[in-house]
Amino acid sequence: TAGTAATDAVGYTEDGVTIEYGADVADIETEEETFPINRVITKETLTVTCNCAESTAKNIADAIAGATGAGSPITIGDKTSGGILRTCSLKIAGMPAIGTSRIIEILYAHPTGTVGMAYKKGEKTIVPMSFVAYKGDATKDVCTITDA
Repeated sequence: TAGTAATDAVGYTEDGVTIEYGADVADIETEEETFPINRVITKETLTVTCNCAESTAKNIADAIAGATGAGSPITIGDKTSGGILRTCSLKIAGMPAIGTSRIIEILYAHPTGTVGMAYKKGEKTIVPMSFVAYKGDATKDVCTITDA
């Protein structure tokens, strides 16, 4: 549920989880100076990507932006709710190099990107997931990173 900490585990991943933060910065300039007098952030983005090694129906539904249903059956292009973007929250638990546990929480995100899965005899099916964070609630932080 968006706005609260995620509680459903996606299971094993292939190649871990990647978190990318980007900021667009604009210079504040004046006629009297050749250097900018300051800079401001005009846009921020936070993207989380991973490859789930467990191709459960729930993971497939979570990865597809316009999917409806939290399990079997998953509907894509649903005639009554097609085009509605899924919203979720993310909680990533891991171990940083310093040896303690790290929790990363993103309260509001949308699945984005292309989801392509190969079904091959004797091989695992990978579900690619990509999520982009958004503000969602003006009173809450977009992302928190906590070391325990």
